[in-house]
Parts: sequence; C-alpha cells; structure tokens
Amino acid sequence: MILKKIVLNLLIISTTLSIAEHRITTENIVIEESICTVENSLFDFNNAQELKEAESCRFFYSLRWGWVDLKHFGGIAKLLADNTIANKSDFKFYYALLAGEAHEQFYELEDPENTSTYSYEDLISNFLGASFQLMFNRGFFNEDSYLDALKRYFSEIEISGQPMEDFLEHSGDKPLSDYSELQNKNYIPVLNSKSSAAINNPTQAYLNYLRSNALIFISSNRTSRELMVKLLEQASSSLTKELIEFDKNQRTN
Repeated sequence: MILKKIVLNLLIISTTLSIAEHRITTENIVIEESICTVENSLFDFNNAQELKEAESCRFFYSLRWGWVDLKHFGGIAKLLADNTIANKSDFKFYYALLAGEAHEQFYELEDPENTSTYSYEDLISNFLGASFQLMFNRGFFNEDSYLDALKRYFSEIEISGQPMEDFLEHSGDKPLSDYSELQNKNYIPVLNSKSSAAINNPTQAYLNYLRSNALIFISSNRTSRELMVKLLEQASSSLTKELIEFDKNQRTN
C-alpha cells in the first residue's frame, strides 16, 4: 500500500512537470526544424526552467548519447534545481528519474498506441538532465556559472556541431522518419554514433558511475518496472481520470 501511494504520488508530480508538452503529432519524434547546435542556439540557458521552455532550439545530437530533448532535460533537471542538501543526494536523483519514468508509464497505459511514449530520446534526456543538475549541485564544475557548466557538460558528452550530418553518417543516410516508432525503455542510447560507456573525460566517467547505480535502483530494472505497471493498472479509474484531466489543464495553461 505504501509503495502504491509512492508511485501514484510520483505520477502526480510528474504531470506537474508538464513534460507532456513534448508530445509530438508529426511523423518524426525529433523535429528537424528544432534541431540546433551550441553555436547557433544563442546559448543563453541560465537555469533548468529556460531549458525546459526551449522551442526553436530544442534538440541536440550527442555523439555519445544520441538525440537530446531539452524539454525533457530541463523538466527533470528542474526537480533538482534548488541547491539544497537534498538535491545533492543520490536519493533525489533516483526520485527524479523515477518521476520521469512514471510519466512515460502513465501515457503508455493511457494510450498504448502512442509511439512518442518512451521515444528513443526521452529517458536518455531525462538521465542527462538529472545528472547535469546533480553534478552542478555537487560542485563538479568547479563553481562555474550555470551557463559555463552547461557548455562544458555539452562539450564533454560531445554535442555535435553538425547534428544531421553526424546522425545520417551513423544511420547510413536513413532519415529520422524511419525511427518514428523506435522506443527506448532504458538508459542505454540507441542512436549514438560513439559508445556512451567510454571514459574519455571526467564528465563521461561520472555519467557512467551514475548510470551504473541508476540501472540497479530505478524502474529500468525489469522486476520493478513490471511492478510499477501492475500498481498503475490497479489504480482507481476515478484517480486515473483526475490525473488525465489535471495533465490536460497543465498543457493548456
């Protein structure tokens, strides 16, 4: 019963993130018109909220981690954005990731045919956003400003300066539309051109440390994921309707 309440509370919290704004009705998951680079983005993101509100500059391509959606990145980072002791903890990091997963599970149960649920960049972007904010809170970037820390982070995860060219080279010229139904329910990227496990700089080393623990403790573990689905399916229909209505209001406000 306690676990069920925790999961349902996470669902409510995840809807307040308004990550649902990322739902895309076009055939592609990554929208080519919103792809950009650090150089051409007028890179002026100074906090998680600004990242979450990214529109014209929304998708980056990391050679190590594949496509990154700034709405997911910023939405999850915002859960850790207050520089408090709690937000420097592993527990809050796992909590943020689990909230993101609960959000995807909620939409998967609501509409199993929705191909943008668990799309290939969703959980990866969540992980990278939570990891960046945790590392920033812990002083990993040597007290740099948020913007300077973000630039260093993006440099060390190898955000591409020519995203479509690098992606098409990796995909063998297969267009993004060919991947519109590709899902990823893990924190191992699927469209990266280089290994995300490589330890070639301090950021990559720390990311691999965080991911190795996350894969154990959060719901990417098959048993806990199945348990979460079971708990969500057991939720009362009235609560489910309330959550759906709540989320719709979030999207329109």
